[in-house]
Amino acid sequence: MTARVSVQQLQDHADELIDRVAAGERIGLTRDGRLVAVLAPPDPEQRVLAELVREGAVAPENAATARGLAGWTPPRIDVRLPFGRRGPAQDARGGRPLTQLRRQ
Repeated sequence: MTARVSVQQLQDHADELIDRVAAGERIGLTRDGRLVAVLAPPDPEQRVLAELVREGAVAPENAATARGLAGWTPPRIDVRLPFGRRGPAQDARGGRPLTQLRRQ
């Protein structure tokens, strides 16, 4: 947190402080010299989710329970690709397969 302002200063300079928060700054709010709250910009995931709701890609009722991709793991896909024209992997000149070269 880079700045601390009183609740009175927030009331007097709200537009300026909100612009600073929108630019990425975190601002602590104090009352009687004690920290009582923190103004902070939304995390990037929340911004993206809000944009998707605005565009209609995500229903607002689903946004409240939407969870990020942080814990997502892709499904395991077993894809067997056919060999190219040269067959198994070969050295750059098209000679012996690499597995034979590695054994040597």
